[in-house]
Parts: sequence; structure tokens; C-alpha cells
Amino acid sequence: MDSGGGGDRFPQWSVQETRDFLMLRAELDPTFMETKRNKVLWEVISSKMKERGYNRSGEQCKCKWKNLVTRYKVCTYF
Repeated sequence: MDSGGGGDRFPQWSVQETRDFLMLRAELDPTFMETKRNKVLWEVISSKMKERGYNRSGEQCKCKWKNLVTRYKVCTYF
């Protein structure tokens, strides 16, 4: 059975990892605004995360961003 840790597939993001991620995403925000196809940008963020000792794929970074935006919208709606 699952121990409640969210499964073994992807470890949970720490607060510091999320902060570092948001900082990297903010640095590239103008570029994200200019382009529709941003898969390469998520890969750039992934490699910068690896330089900081985190192991996240571009897809994981993209999903984290979408989840944060969704949660932000829910929090500001109510």
C-alpha cells in the first residue's frame, strides 16, 4: 500500500525548490510571452534546476507551473 508520500513516481517539491523554480520561470517570463511553443523553455528551466541540484524534467516543470497557476486562480477567486 501507499505510505501517503504521494507515490514513488515523482518526489514532492520542497518549498525551496518551488522558490528556485519560480525565480527561474520569472527570469524567462518575457520569452514565454513572446512564443507559443515553449517546450524548449521548460527544458532550459529543467537544466537550470539541475545546476541547482534538483532533478526535474521539462514536463515536470511545465506541470508544476500549471498547478501553481490553477491554485493561484482558485485562491484569488474566493
